[in-house]
Amino acid sequence: MKTLLTWLFIFIFGFIVGAGVWFKILEGVSSDLLLEAWDNSYTQFQEAYPGSTAQQQLSQKVEAQKQVLAENIKNGLKDYFLSALKGSSVTDTGAIK
Repeated sequence: MKTLLTWLFIFIFGFIVGAGVWFKILEGVSSDLLLEAWDNSYTQFQEAYPGSTAQQQLSQKVEAQKQVLAENIKNGLKDYFLSALKGSSVTDTGAIK
């Protein structure tokens, strides 16, 4: 009886471990396939619908405003450092808007 219970325990334990291992293997394979499918479908979506005209125009306006803002900041910092190097007090920060 003791031998039978030992073999039964070994069989059940082996089945559970084997099922767990195969589950992890299949889970890894399926997750890799899902990620690849998602990447492929998203790439195809971007190629099929690159963006509307309104979105492209908005992006161009945003880029233009970024350039204007960067130029204003650059000019303001240049004025600030030049006045600081001259030794005069810097009280007018109206250059940076």
